[in-house]
Amino acid sequence: MYRFFFILFLIYSCNNSISINKDGWIKSSNLKTINNISYLEKSKKKYIIKKDLIIPKNKTLVLKNGVELFLKNSAQIINNGTLIIGESNIDSLFFFNVSELKNYEKYYNVFIYSKKESVFYLKNNSSFFLNNCFIKNVDFNIEKSDFKINNSIINNSVLELNNSSLIFNNSYFYNTLISINNSTLNLNGCVFNNSKNLKFNSLKNLNLNNNLIFNNSGLLINNCNNTNIINNVFFNNNNSLTINNKTGFNKIYNNLFIKNNTALEINNNSIFYIVNNNFDINNIAIKTNNSLKTNNNIISKNNIYSYNNEDFDINNYNIINSYCLSNNNILKGYYNILGNPEYINSINFNYNLNNNSPALRSGNNNTNLGVNINTIYNIKYLKY
Repeated sequence: MYRFFFILFLIYSCNNSISINKDGWIKSSNLKTINNISYLEKSKKKYIIKKDLIIPKNKTLVLKNGVELFLKNSAQIINNGTLIIGESNIDSLFFFNVSELKNYEKYYNVFIYSKKESVFYLKNNSSFFLNNCFIKNVDFNIEKSDFKINNSIINNSVLELNNSSLIFNNSYFYNTLISINNSTLNLNGCVFNNSKNLKFNSLKNLNLNNNLIFNNSGLLINNCNNTNIINNVFFNNNNSLTINNKTGFNKIYNNLFIKNNTALEINNNSIFYIVNNNFDINNIAIKTNNSLKTNNNIISKNNIYSYNNEDFDINNYNIINSYCLSNNNILKGYYNILGNPEYINSINFNYNLNNNSPALRSGNNNTNLGVNINTIYNIKYLKY
């Protein structure tokens, strides 16, 4: 009998249960508060929240480096003020790597997780900052807020983000479903792996720079204005990038599309500038499927189409190729080349050109065709 109570004592002494008052706020005994900013300090024991936590308007809650927080009984975190999780990455307390990638390692300082469906709720001009965190099995429902993710890991989560300002930097998303609507989005240096749905709808501005998108069903961009897709890698996806924009422009510059079923699908009436990209070993490089004829054009310049099963599957659209190379098609347009690109070692993702490559200095203004690999930073993580 004594042994039983001793075991129970050990179990409950290994964590801190956070007390929530009748208003949904953390009782003062669990917090350190300075100038209306409340801090949940690092602890040797994990914290547990069993009831919904509500952050009031005009209050700030900071989870310090070293915090481990378990959301029990599907507890929610409802933010009406400012929520800051994690600080700088100086401490580098915990380690995370991805076996599917080469030398991809991340360090994080705060771990928040749940066994059931817990959710971060944000709305009404609140602010949420994730810094060097690992979030697992916790969903995000965000509206009319500022949301920034920096150097973090999001695992097995659903992100429903609406009417917000969004900035995601240097973060890893695994097995996530992401739906973003009527927002502005800047994605920089992120990795998306094994995501079933990535949907961006009616965004005011969309900037994707230096991201790695692999092993996903696909990325759908629908009715977005001013779309900039630069320095990204799309690898081993089903439909890696589908764009359905009725107006505006789409700049697709210096991207690698490798081993996708369909690399780029276009189903709209907006204007496309596809410049200095490599489409390599895809089933279809560029596909259109417009139900209505359009007078708009796909402007394709300085691109390399190499070893695709089909370079183009074009219906009811005009494509103008100039200064492009294909190893299996005589391209319609001006100053195009039929030949092999002569990569240095594409098997190991080195898409630099050999000295005898016909793509060297064959582009507009004597530039090289295809990507400038030196500005595509995430290519170094790929491996077969």
